[in-house]
Amino acid sequence: MCRHAGRWVAVLLGGGEVGVDVEEIKPLQPLFPVDCLHPAEARWWRRLPEPERLAAFYELWTLKESYVKAKGMGLSLPLHSFAVQPLEGGGAALAPPDGDCRLRLYPLAEDMRLAGCAIDGSLPSSPEFWTFEQLLERAAPRR
Repeated sequence: MCRHAGRWVAVLLGGGEVGVDVEEIKPLQPLFPVDCLHPAEARWWRRLPEPERLAAFYELWTLKESYVKAKGMGLSLPLHSFAVQPLEGGGAALAPPDGDCRLRLYPLAEDMRLAGCAIDGSLPSSPEFWTFEQLLERAAPRR
């Protein structure tokens, strides 16, 4: 699965079904977060101090997007129909549970959020970072 945002391209490889999302943190429309969050997420999000809300929203959003992509449903699975909860160490929980579903937030940049999901598979514990030139070099046919 591949996704791009700004100057970043995220690729997630793994066994089973996988999904990945990378998003640049930018200002939101005033009511936008509430519309796509599960009621439990919206309650949690509203209780956060104002300065933490934007980054927290993007953590929820990228986790949710990675899940619907791993399910192969895109936004035909309403984002408010399930909840994710970021956990210590980068993991996340899904409610209601969905079999062997693994969710993870990855460190990227202060203004970016990156999340991956694997269903019936595993996720890497940390990302690898390549420059565009390194990616081209790895993709070039060997002679």
